[in-house]
Amino acid sequence: MITTKSIGLFRLYAVGLLLLALTASNQTSAMANELLVGPSSKISSALAIPLRKPKSFNWKTSAEVLQLRKDAVNANADLLLYRYSASREVFGKIEDKRPWWGSAGQTVFGRGQNSITGVSEESRFILNPYLLVAANSATVGIFNPEKFTGKELDSDGFPFFWSPESLTWEPREKRATASYNIRGYLTQINSSGKLFRRILPNEFSLVAYNARDLGYRYIYLDTQTSKNVVNQQKVTAPVFISQFIHCGGTCGYPGGCNNMSPFTREIDRCVLTAVPAKAVVKLWKDRPYSLGQEPDFLFTLNFR
Repeated sequence: MITTKSIGLFRLYAVGLLLLALTASNQTSAMANELLVGPSSKISSALAIPLRKPKSFNWKTSAEVLQLRKDAVNANADLLLYRYSASREVFGKIEDKRPWWGSAGQTVFGRGQNSITGVSEESRFILNPYLLVAANSATVGIFNPEKFTGKELDSDGFPFFWSPESLTWEPREKRATASYNIRGYLTQINSSGKLFRRILPNEFSLVAYNARDLGYRYIYLDTQTSKNVVNQQKVTAPVFISQFIHCGGTCGYPGGCNNMSPFTREIDRCVLTAVPAKAVVKLWKDRPYSLGQEPDFLFTLNFR
């Protein structure tokens, strides 16, 4: 027999289920970062986003590094749909008070005790979250350690890697452009007197964990619409962005260093055949049905 008491208990049970569902939904929203782009964007014109210089993360806690990340994201909070929370999938494996691969460490010294020298190379990307896709130049091991002073090794301005000179967003059009001065870079390093030999580095990989952190999980370098850019790896399907930060042993420093993993062949074998050039990169939130599907975001890298 249904009584007033049983009806009341049923109502309490139903309310409890509803509250649990709402809580789970809110937790999911808090975990999933999403950009406010397209027709609903608050920003109607092109937006120039200042680029932050790299810095050392050595011996910092994960919380300290992620606070720097959060501050950088919130500097352009109008681009966010929800409050930002660093993705566990991308940043959850950073280890506290560990060293990081250094920019000088990677390009000058390589593996070993000196691998953590200089500003942290991942800070180029972590501190510039709206650089959804970046070109990471294949300049590892090109510099002669005997040609450097301590001050130069710790510099945040020495050109160990290609660095973007500008970043412009067009939120309503769901696109952005990062620009690199490759000719200027080549002139600078070849006149520095710090190379083993004169070099014209033209290979690069795509670093896209910023895109993954901000809601885009699939990537494709569209060589058909790009200019003077070749992907040495044949790619016939959208590529899942699996890149994340963890503490690994590739640096050769005792106990390991925080760095990016894994190697992703489909986006790690790119080449500039000439400059000027451009790399057109399609990004999707979910796996598209084909490479021809309209991207959720279009990110272009211009090289001059």
